[in-house]
Order: sequence, then structure tokens, then C-alpha cells
Amino acid sequence: RERARIAGSKGIVAYDWAPDGKTILVPLDGDLYLATLDGAIRRLTNSPGGALNPIISPKGGFVSFVRGQNLFVQPLGGGDARQISQD
Repeated sequence: RERARIAGSKGIVAYDWAPDGKTILVPLDGDLYLATLDGAIRRLTNSPGGALNPIISPKGGFVSFVRGQNLFVQPLGGGDARQISQD
């Protein structure tokens, strides 16, 4: 039901603050962006598959998300996403 309510919506419809409160994770058009308080924005993902249900880890070092029915984890400091589950 949650996805049905936002399916037709455009723009930012969800976000997740980092535990330190200095950055915010924003899913937009299937990709993930990290914005800082000073206005800097960094694109974390660029995939046609999109990223669902993203969340920043409790210690703030990683972001996890679902893509293609699999769990992925990606370091916030840079680097590629790593697939954790297999179908």
C-alpha cells in the first residue's frame, strides 16, 4: 500500500537522515543522493534497476537498499554497491 500512495508522485517523497544529523539520503527517480548541510549533493547510485527502501547504517558508514529483489550495501565514502543476497 505504501508504494501505491506514492507511485504517481514526483520529486522527493522519502528521505533518511544519517545518525550524525549532518547528511540526508534522498531517493529520487530510482537513484540515491546524499546531501550535506552545506548544500553539497553527491549521487551514490546510477542504475536502471533503481534502489528501493534505502537506509543509512546506524554508524553512518553504509547505505543499504533493495534492487531486483536483492539486498545491496554501499559505502557512503565512495565505492561500488555490493550485492549481499541472491534472489
